[in-house]
Amino acid sequence: MMEIRLLDLEQIRKVYKEYMVKDFPDDELKPLKMIEKSYEEGMYESYGLFEENNLCGYAYFVKIANENDRNDYIFDFFAVREDLRDKGYGTCFLELLKKRFANAGSMLGEVENPDSAADETEKKTRLRRLDFYLRNGIVDTEVEVTLFGVDYKVLEVPLVTRHSVEEVKRIYRRIYRTILPAQMYEKRVEIK
Repeated sequence: MMEIRLLDLEQIRKVYKEYMVKDFPDDELKPLKMIEKSYEEGMYESYGLFEENNLCGYAYFVKIANENDRNDYIFDFFAVREDLRDKGYGTCFLELLKKRFANAGSMLGEVENPDSAADETEKKTRLRRLDFYLRNGIVDTEVEVTLFGVDYKVLEVPLVTRHSVEEVKRIYRRIYRTILPAQMYEKRVEIK
């Protein structure tokens, strides 16, 4: 039976060192110290997908309280173990996360923009990732961002409310202005 479990800081570190450094390119992987700091400040939650006691996937989220006393979440990292990909684990994980966060204010995610891929191979990889999310009921918000030099499409998991383009931009700005120093935000975040 599949279930999701909240990860503690030690588990977060272990997943980072064993999986994340292999699953994400350097330009997308934030330093572990940044994750630890956000966790300690109560602005980070991480979940594992488990089959019995075996970790099958992980999802790391930035969490910011909003004006309605609900939390807004943005996927920081989402992956299924490499040896378990294309076997339905990702779909199962997303469904369990949707149930877990059903009453959240919003749940946003970023996927690398296929239009800015360096070559055709990278474009196909990015299109495959985007297609995975769209097939699983996650919607393209039509908001695009450049974050630390990487172009992304912003996606939304439809929960209580589907947000307009302007609302998504407002939520996105608030999240990143909260977690990044002002100068870094101004230099490294561009919302289109």
